[in-house]
Amino acid sequence: MGRDTGVTPENPCERFGETREYKSVYPINTEDRGDTGVQGDTGLPGTVAHAGDTGIQGDTGLSGSAGIQGNTGIQGTTGITGSTGISGINDDILIEPADNNSFAGQSTNDLNSGDTVAQWDLVCLQSDGKWDRSDANTVALYSGLLGVATEAKNDGNAMQVALPGSVIRNDAWGWTVGATLYMSETTGGITETAPVTSLSATRVIGYALTDDTILFLPDSTFITHI
Repeated sequence: MGRDTGVTPENPCERFGETREYKSVYPINTEDRGDTGVQGDTGLPGTVAHAGDTGIQGDTGLSGSAGIQGNTGIQGTTGITGSTGISGINDDILIEPADNNSFAGQSTNDLNSGDTVAQWDLVCLQSDGKWDRSDANTVALYSGLLGVATEAKNDGNAMQVALPGSVIRNDAWGWTVGATLYMSETTGGITETAPVTSLSATRVIGYALTDDTILFLPDSTFITHI
């Protein structure tokens, strides 16, 4: 057994060579803390600046005057309507018109006679706009547009003239059927014999359909004999 030395250790644990730290369970008085300083006042919010006044809007400029509209152009004249084509002709009429001294086909009476013309004379249009009797010996009377007078007229009178493509009947004729017909050297005449004399012209003017009926179909060309 150990010996009691009579001395109580300051720390009982020291008996066994241990050192322990003890904390007091009682509150320990500390020095009084100083008072918290007074909080400064919060600064006042700054004043919001006033918005500037909106500037005065400038006046709108004056609109320019509208230009004067040009006049509408004059409308062109409508062109002349073309003539209606020839209607088909009955075969009987094509071979021979039913009546003597008659014809079938296009014609005109807008131009005057420039000569003393008999019915069924061959005529040639002249530079003065008149129909003169044809003549195979005179250039001006064999080289132009040809027609056949359907009525007797004097100089200056309006005259109906059958135009190329017409079928003409005259019982006074006596053609060889199918013969080629020519302009004659006789003024206004038609012949089966082609002219061959010097300075005359040979120009076909149509064909004999029967002994008294012709198809008036003049050639636009001719031969002049030297």
